[in-house]
Amino acid sequence: MLEARLRLRQEESKAGARRTARGARSHAVLGTPDGAFCKAWHYLDAQWPHLTLFVDDGRVPIDNNNSEQMMRPVAVGRKNWLFAGSIKGGKNAAIFYSVIGSANCSGSHRLNISATCCRGSRRIPIASSTS
Repeated sequence: MLEARLRLRQEESKAGARRTARGARSHAVLGTPDGAFCKAWHYLDAQWPHLTLFVDDGRVPIDNNNSEQMMRPVAVGRKNWLFAGSIKGGKNAAIFYSVIGSANCSGSHRLNISATCCRGSRRIPIASSTS
C-alpha cells in the first residue's frame, strides 16, 4: 500500500510541487527585497523540504487532519475554562486542561497525569472570586 501511495504521489504531486516552486520563485523577483511577497517567498523556500516531504515518503500523511482532530478538544476546553469563576482560576484551569489534553494526545495516558497535576496544584495560589 505504501508503494502504491508513493507511486501516486510521484505521478500526481511532484510535478505540481515543481510548478508551485517555479511560480513562487518567478514572482519573488518582481517585488522589492524587503517586501511582503519576497519575505513570503523566503519563508516558503525555507519550509519547502518539510512541505514536500510527503512526495518522497509514502509513510508521511498528506495532511495533518488527525493531529487537528486530536487537539480540537484541548483548544475548545481551554477556551471554555477561561470563564471559570475568576480570571486566575480560569487561567489555571486552562493551563491544566492544556497539559492534560496535550499529554493525552502525545500518548502519555500511561502516566499518572492526574496525580502529577494534583501535586503541582498545591503550589499554585488559590484565587479569590473577586480577582
